[in-house]
Amino acid sequence: MSCPLNAAFLFSLLSLVACAPGESSGAGAAEAGDSASPRPLEMLPPAPRIIAENFVDDAMLDRRRSSGAWANGEGIFGRLGGDGRHGDLCIPDGVELLVLDTDSGQVFDPRGNARLRGDAAVVEDGVFQFSSLHIAPGKTLRLKGSKPAQILVRGECRIEGILDASGVDLQGPWDGKKFFGGLPRPRPQPGEPGGEGGPGGGRGGDGAYGADGVSPTLAIFNLFRGYPGEDLRLLPGARYGGLVTGSGGEGGPLVPPTGKRSAVEFTTPLPAAFPVPQDKFSQYIASGGGGGGFKSPGMAGAAIQNGHKTDLFGPISPIVPIPSFFGLEPSIPGGSDTSLPLSRTPGSTAFLIGGSGGGGGGCHALFARESQLGSIEDVLFNSGAAGAGGGGVIALRVGAALQVGMNAEIAVRGGSAGDQSREPAGFGAPWPNGIASPGGGGSGGSLLVQVDGAFQQDGVLDVSGGKAGVARLDLPALGQNSKYVYHTRGGDGSPGQVRIEVREGSLDPARMGRVLPDDASELLRLEDESERSGFQSLWYQTGEVTPPRFLRYEIDVIVDGRAVTYSDDPRFGFPAAEGQSPIIFFVQGLRLPQAEASASAAPDPDRLGPWRRQVGRNFGPIGESLDEDGVSAFRWLLLRDGAMGVHELAVQALRIFLEAA
Repeated sequence: MSCPLNAAFLFSLLSLVACAPGESSGAGAAEAGDSASPRPLEMLPPAPRIIAENFVDDAMLDRRRSSGAWANGEGIFGRLGGDGRHGDLCIPDGVELLVLDTDSGQVFDPRGNARLRGDAAVVEDGVFQFSSLHIAPGKTLRLKGSKPAQILVRGECRIEGILDASGVDLQGPWDGKKFFGGLPRPRPQPGEPGGEGGPGGGRGGDGAYGADGVSPTLAIFNLFRGYPGEDLRLLPGARYGGLVTGSGGEGGPLVPPTGKRSAVEFTTPLPAAFPVPQDKFSQYIASGGGGGGFKSPGMAGAAIQNGHKTDLFGPISPIVPIPSFFGLEPSIPGGSDTSLPLSRTPGSTAFLIGGSGGGGGGCHALFARESQLGSIEDVLFNSGAAGAGGGGVIALRVGAALQVGMNAEIAVRGGSAGDQSREPAGFGAPWPNGIASPGGGGSGGSLLVQVDGAFQQDGVLDVSGGKAGVARLDLPALGQNSKYVYHTRGGDGSPGQVRIEVREGSLDPARMGRVLPDDASELLRLEDESERSGFQSLWYQTGEVTPPRFLRYEIDVIVDGRAVTYSDDPRFGFPAAEGQSPIIFFVQGLRLPQAEASASAAPDPDRLGPWRRQVGRNFGPIGESLDEDGVSAFRWLLLRDGAMGVHELAVQALRIFLEAA
């Protein structure tokens, strides 16, 4: 049986035959007649060293920053967690409160995991992607902004303090009238600005503008009514937009409804102990704004008592309001509930609903004053206090374990409206700054928790609606054991919603911990997945005193049943790069003198090199490879890119090739 000759071997053989006796084909041959000189042997380059991970076990897996599993010769990616580009989030020592803004261009430290894309990590869309997250006891991570807070954690998430995305609680009281020029001459003023919602939550309604009693026609345009709270807020393009209309609390009324000075009656009864003429006051009181609606309708605002005379030290019993003192609307509706069909909707988008705002307080003439000589103060009407904003949105997607400690809290409560009650200074003119009609509370927001690993929830998940504003004044009637009670309030906000999605084995309702209110949650099997997830290695030591030369990487992967090798050296495979493969490779070096540190030690960030996309200097611009960083230790990161449409991924080996310098 004949075998084809190797072309190179044949060429060498023919060259030798063509040489005449005593001649050499080499350039350095001996002279004719001289004894032949021995030819030196050509030295082959040393074989490169290989530092390999074969995924037999997870001894070198950085569990804190990774999802998925390493076992039995395969690295399997988790379903959740994102790419971790913003690094580890741990509130520093000495800091009790850390605030993250979802749309103000939050900039993260560009060292370490924050440099996956080679530039500063800036968040303007509300999406935070951490490699791990820890909120220690006594510390608070507060989220604010107009966009929902979406927190992806590639590895472990441990919450032992407070994670808060609630609406802002308003402080009272709001001055319904104001002095100016240092004189006790009040003037009409705008109502209190509506309260801020949590991230992605609706704002509360502004309080009504104070009527001056001279321009009643402006009442036609509702200038003197409280403004409604903002409706529930959805992500752009959400298909439920038409179902949330009217969910914000309604604003309070103008009382008396004409806004005219001539409509104001001064009716405060005179104390029997003082038969001489006394100042008199109007008793018109407006209902507060309605509460924001969500899972249930918001509570209505209502005027409860108006100048009811009762025992000074006895109980106060609500009575039927006197219509002439309450205007045309003795109660103000809260926002509507939604009844959105969410029970089996994928949680990643449709469930992210920000709470609605409470309605602002209206404009009323409570305690407008007529002196004993018959003169009437310049401004009779009070501007309104604000409604509070709705609770925000937290979508917490964890690739590994989530642990919520016993004293921890995750809150998306609705904001509470301010208390407008004032302490009386005696019968007369104790309230020169006026008494504002109160606003309504915002509804609770939405909390979505998705966990691909172990789930332990021993803390409090709070989606309660915000409390209504109130105005309660007890005015003693001098000379007798009695008092006049004025009491109006807004509506409380509706509760929000909690959804927890976990693996099949974590569906025990006992794992839900405490939820406020207790009927606002549901526990479902996890069916969603993040576009990206990934696992990261611990530090591999080269053992070289002088930084070695790094040559290339090779990664063996089963892709939908087909074996593929990826490499930054085109002679050995295709790059594992974004947009080109279903896995994305990064590598990071650790500069001397910490190369001898243990694999689990936390390195000094100043010794960390940037995350690189290639090991050797095989392609791309200068300064983009691990080989150029002068390091003697390294770790790597692999991400799954779901945008590539691959269904099955199993990493079988990852090899780093290097040689001594």
